Order: sequence, then structure tokens, then C-alpha cells
Amino acid sequence: MAEKKKLKFYAKEKHIALPIKRSPKGNAYALTNFGRVISYTTKPEDGHFLKHGSISHYPGIAVRSKDRNYTFLIHRLVAKYFVKKP
Repeated sequence: MAEKKKLKFYAKEKHIALPIKRSPKGNAYALTNFGRVISYTTKPEDGHFLKHGSISHYPGIAVRSKDRNYTFLIHRLVAKYFVKKP
């Protein structure tokens, strides 16, 4: 069986798990400080990057959880989890 490739991160790129329930397929989601979203099952390094769509002309993603659907604007997620409040 072929071994999966690990994700390549940029220098100084960090990731954090998004606090939403897993999808019906068992996927969890993480966000990097560069605005890239990862879908994974066991750990973020073994997942894959999601392509973003457009929500009101801004880059965003739509993910499905077991109980509901979520839409997020990527710049707001990065600000919430990686930018320090003054």
C-alpha cells in the first residue's frame, strides 16, 4: 500500500484545530496562520488542504458537521485564533 504524503507547511506556519464536531465521514478541520484550511482524520499533518470558495466576495469555506453545516470567512478565523487583541 502506498504511503500518504505529509503536508508541506511554510516556514513559521502554525496550525490549530477548529472547535467543531467531526463530519459524518469522520473528518476534523484545522486552520493555519497563513489562512489555509486542513481536513484530516487522525492528525493535521496527514490531511489535505481544502480549496476555499467565495462567500459574499470574500474567501471562505463551508464544512459539514454531524449536527449542522458551518460557513466561515477565512480572514475572520485567522484573526480570531492567531491575532492578538490590543
